[in-house]
Amino acid sequence: MRRIISVFLTLMIIITSITVSFGNKSLNKILLAEDGRGRNFEVLNLKIDGDRIESEDVPPVMYVLNNQGRTLIPLRMIVEHAEDVLNADIEWDQEKYEVKVTTKDKEITLKIDSPIAIVNGEEKRLPDDVPAKLLTLDLNGNRISRTMVPVRFFAEELGFDVGWDNDTRTAVLESPEKVEEIPEPEDKPGDKEEIEDISKITDVNIEMKGATPQIRIKTSQEVDYKEFKLVNPERLVIDLNNAEFDYKDEDEIEFNGTLNINTDDVNILEGLRLSQFQKDPYVTRIVMELDNLTEHEVSFDEKNSEIVIDFNSYIRNIRKENMNAKEVIIIEGDSVSNYDVMELTDPDRLVVDIKDVALAKSFSTSKINVDGKIANAIRISQKSSEDEESVRIVVDIKEDSGYEEVYIEEKDNKLYLHLEGEPLKTIKYEELGWTTSRLTFKGSTVTRYSLSRQEGTNTMEITVPKEDIELELASLNVNDHIIKTMDITENRDEYNIKLELQDSVEYKLMSPEESKDFILEMNNKEAKYREKLIVIDAGHGGRDVGNTGSAFNEESVVVLDISLRFNKLLTDAGFRTYMTRVDNLKPNIKLSLQERVDVANALNADLFISVHANSFTTPTPNGIENFYHSTDPEGKKIAAIFQEQMIKDLNATDRGSKAADYFVLRNTNMPSILTETGFLTNPSDDQKLNDPEYRQQIAESMFRATIKYFEQSK
Repeated sequence: MRRIISVFLTLMIIITSITVSFGNKSLNKILLAEDGRGRNFEVLNLKIDGDRIESEDVPPVMYVLNNQGRTLIPLRMIVEHAEDVLNADIEWDQEKYEVKVTTKDKEITLKIDSPIAIVNGEEKRLPDDVPAKLLTLDLNGNRISRTMVPVRFFAEELGFDVGWDNDTRTAVLESPEKVEEIPEPEDKPGDKEEIEDISKITDVNIEMKGATPQIRIKTSQEVDYKEFKLVNPERLVIDLNNAEFDYKDEDEIEFNGTLNINTDDVNILEGLRLSQFQKDPYVTRIVMELDNLTEHEVSFDEKNSEIVIDFNSYIRNIRKENMNAKEVIIIEGDSVSNYDVMELTDPDRLVVDIKDVALAKSFSTSKINVDGKIANAIRISQKSSEDEESVRIVVDIKEDSGYEEVYIEEKDNKLYLHLEGEPLKTIKYEELGWTTSRLTFKGSTVTRYSLSRQEGTNTMEITVPKEDIELELASLNVNDHIIKTMDITENRDEYNIKLELQDSVEYKLMSPEESKDFILEMNNKEAKYREKLIVIDAGHGGRDVGNTGSAFNEESVVVLDISLRFNKLLTDAGFRTYMTRVDNLKPNIKLSLQERVDVANALNADLFISVHANSFTTPTPNGIENFYHSTDPEGKKIAAIFQEQMIKDLNATDRGSKAADYFVLRNTNMPSILTETGFLTNPSDDQKLNDPEYRQQIAESMFRATIKYFEQSK
């Protein structure tokens, strides 16, 4: 095979978009430069066709982009170990920063930093808009640069199967099998019955059951099958045994023998393809690429002689958002169209029952603490009966919140519960960055807007003729980092908009005095902490109570209370936070260390803090200690700050800040600490930890330590 490979640049390849999911092994790291800045990457393994492949210089690594992990692998390794199958030419153009891969049937061109590839002259967008990137390794003073391109795209174009072994952190590639043509057998005595037993797969269709797809495969008779699942991307694979792929329209079959079914508008399915996987014996393979590895059922419809693949519908996400200055609860799932709503009082709550769905396995908690303007918390439960499965979602409404009536809309498999009434149509309020927002009033014609700010106050007033714009009258308690309140009133000829801004907010008018739309950009330079995301991990929970004390304290309860108090102090100061749990979980649930790490890595948090209470075999040990991982210099710095601040504030025994090989410290990608707030086995510490006031003092001390760290890190 002819290969043209630059001496300075060799092509590397990203294997598929995968959510980071770390196993129990320690992470090996390597320092690579991207755009001139060094980053540590986790070193991974590679197998091609069952053989483990070693790299001479740059190994496979985990690359984090847009809060998702992706496996990067040198193309050179694939080319050398699948040469007979690929038969490809590779050319690097140093001037254009482009790489070209040419096979018998395809020419693929990728450009550095571009999410668009050119395949046989046509543009194709790379999966998840991941562009080709250039990374550099300093190897004993010799700087080696490699080009990174998404292998999920590469695999789909050139026929590789891609898998992932999470236990060994190994990317697995299987080259396309070369199917030899098998001549039609001559009729011989005893052969006829065997030939007639081969099933014919002649057609495939997708039908919708509500918002959920059902795949129906036409066959000449019932077929034995085996199935398995692959991840990264998530795929369900079903092999039909003793089945010949004899599709009705040969023109739709691609050069490699694959039939690709369009699933652009089909929920759950990202792709569907069928092919003759094997001819001796005959095996037809069905590959369903899924947006989640959802549950499914396979059956045979005797009446229509069809294999039927049904998928279950799930509620996958529930969250609170602010949309155009109004509070909204968003329920996201495979199907949300069949629902009932009740509004109950004493206390006020909104109840939504969504039918014919189940809760996704990712819901380990039955309560989400949202602490919004209207909603206090969201409670979730699964309801099952002989006739149907349904999910109940209860939104607890705050007292004196001003809640009147919910406005509900459904679109794109999401149910929007607008808690402050119908959404504003001619006003758009959006964040441009962590400290900057834009407010737009959308007029119907060019008009004159009048803007004034009362001297010495944070009050801004805008007036506009009513004949040129249609505004909804409203009194909104926005209370974010930019706007406190927004009031829209009217007189005979004009609308009057009154904005009460937060302290330190500066503004700039982006539209001319006379214009169709009024655009105001506002910045709060004091809202600097909104740029920081802190993951708070309250240890244990559910069936894992952790340590217990003489005052019958359970560690899971104590540290949750401290974490909730700590979280409130952080959010009040403007930090973004995520809590790995906000309640004590269901009694049969255990939140694994892996899940805690996964969410922090997926969010690309700035800081991870795991909160615990200690124990020992004797009652003597007492005091506070903070742990960091030996490979985390920032974690060491944070642990020292926390230790010093907590000893000062709490007058506790100083057990020091220490290095430790705890799972959550070893496997997080950001600076991380684990704080032990006292010994439940020590009577004095246990009594203190049983006191809500002392737990508040702990939270306040941790908050001061967090502020000190970020102030010192400017």
